Amino acid sequence: MFEAKFTMIICCSLIILTVISTGLPIQITHSITLTRLPDFDIVAAGDWGCDMQSNKTLVSILDKKPEVVLALGDLSYEKTPGCWLNLVKPIISKVKISIGFHDLDQKGKYSRETQYLKAFNLSKPYYSFNYQNVHFVSLATETAYNVTDGQLLNLDEYKFIDADLNKASKMNNIDWIVVFGYRPLYSSPTFHNASGILRDTYHPLFDKYGVDLVLQAHNHNYQRTYPLKYNPDSPSVPDIDYTSKTNHTNGPNGPVFVTAGTAGQDLYNFTGKAPYVVTQFQRNGFLNINVTKNGTSLKLSFIDSNNGDILDQNFIVKKKLSASR
Repeated sequence: MFEAKFTMIICCSLIILTVISTGLPIQITHSITLTRLPDFDIVAAGDWGCDMQSNKTLVSILDKKPEVVLALGDLSYEKTPGCWLNLVKPIISKVKISIGFHDLDQKGKYSRETQYLKAFNLSKPYYSFNYQNVHFVSLATETAYNVTDGQLLNLDEYKFIDADLNKASKMNNIDWIVVFGYRPLYSSPTFHNASGILRDTYHPLFDKYGVDLVLQAHNHNYQRTYPLKYNPDSPSVPDIDYTSKTNHTNGPNGPVFVTAGTAGQDLYNFTGKAPYVVTQFQRNGFLNINVTKNGTSLKLSFIDSNNGDILDQNFIVKKKLSASR
């Protein structure tokens, strides 16, 4: 009768299983690599321009050596995208864009949006991609609805976002979903109002599919909300998770919304503070998102591009990887 002894040796990232029979010595060694996600950085900012301040922001971003750069719209502020594309040339392979109001084509005059899409090999201004265990969705706010009368226009975009988030929410290798776009769904009182039609259209989808973080621009300042859930009874008054101002254990509490229209343009004053906003201020800089602790934690830091100071910091931690997806 064959009898075997099993020995398991765990060393570094290898599990070695040894089988030794009591008859002829037979040794079978099986190695299994335990995958561990490396830390990586994502940076995000919108409302750039091509001046000295936007160059300072770029230099500060380069210092972080990010793997992904999210440009949240209003890029060159010129009739062509050339100056901004030249500005971000050192990181162009890492850049993903959203189209802002000042990036749109103007019939008979110039075609900025068309040129941006061509430069980044995009067929549409809304799209998605994965990096490590993060799924990103670019929301094209300027084509999603009519800026003039506030009516939803692009049903194709809505269908794409719905289907894409649904798919991402079921992927075992995806633990975070980040949506980024230009026009804000929520905002403290400042130069531009939040978009009610975008909020009412997309925030229910974000709750349904477990979106963790929504990045937005358009207002030239920094704002970070508590985790928010859509409130159908009073949409402009979301349900707020007040459990912590700086640390959130991600669950059914809704996404955090961050406004970072801070890359280079002159900053906007606030005329008040929304109750769902944790912190807000006027400084140029960018949001740095460090994905750490084997992909289970997002460390959000707003970095002042003039002096490198960290002006706001927040942690979002998963209770368990892929538990809700």
